[in-house]
Amino acid sequence: MKIAIHFIVILLCLILTYFTYDKQLGAVSFLLLAIYLFAYGYYRLRLEKKKN
Repeated sequence: MKIAIHFIVILLCLILTYFTYDKQLGAVSFLLLAIYLFAYGYYRLRLEKKKN
């Protein structure tokens, strides 16, 4: 289930990039994707740290 949500968020960011890139707003979706991936990575690192 969690992987499905992860893929949906990435797919939504790709769709957002497609529609906003022509309007000179493509950087906004890349910024949102970077924030999401940073938060996801931080969450995963915290989980690994708790296991050890």
